[in-house]
Order: sequence, then structure tokens, then C-alpha cells
Amino acid sequence: MVNQSDFVQDKRVIVIATLYIVQEGDARGRFIPVFREFLAGVHSEPGMNHFTVSVNGDFTEYGIYEEYKDQAAFDAHANSAHSEKFNRICKDKDKPLFRPEKQPVVSLYTPFRPLPSPA
Repeated sequence: MVNQSDFVQDKRVIVIATLYIVQEGDARGRFIPVFREFLAGVHSEPGMNHFTVSVNGDFTEYGIYEEYKDQAAFDAHANSAHSEKFNRICKDKDKPLFRPEKQPVVSLYTPFRPLPSPA
């Protein structure tokens, strides 16, 4: 059995998110400039180490891998003006960009690495 004590935890926060974009109307076209503005803000965050975006073939699902130096850096990101604006626009009740029936999935992880085996 594996125990948490078998691993060394570091302070980084890893986020893996999937965004599901509305397929109808002009939603995909509206999403791109909103997402670009959000990314500009993300890339200016001092505690952000890595941010990679992947997309499916019809641009309706975005997979995002984020790495922050620590919990404080992630909290600053989550509470930033650009994150709040992005979420407000994407979740607008009248013209949502996120699919109402399939909300974003966001999971947070902490990296662990195995301790060396005893000699």
C-alpha cells in the first residue's frame, strides 16, 4: 500500500481544467478574443510557471494545464481581475460561452515525488 509519507510534496499547485464551449451561433467566435485577453493576464502573473492550452478538432473543448509556484500564486490567479472577468463573460446567463449542460471541470493537484528507497 502506498502512503503519503512515502512521497515528498513540493509547494507547486497544478491545475488541470477542461472548458466546454457552446457550439451554437457565434459563441466560438466570441470566445477567442475573450480567451486571448484572459491569457494575456495569466501570462503576466508573477507566480505562474506554466500554462498550456490544447483544443479538440472543432474548438468546443479546451484542455488546460496550469502550474503555479505555490498556493498563494494560485489564489492570486483565481482572484485576479482577468480571471473574474473571464468567468463572468463565459457564464453570462443571456449569452453564455460555457455550455450550461456541461460546466468546466477544474481539478487541483499537488506534485509528489517518491522518497529514495532505504539503503
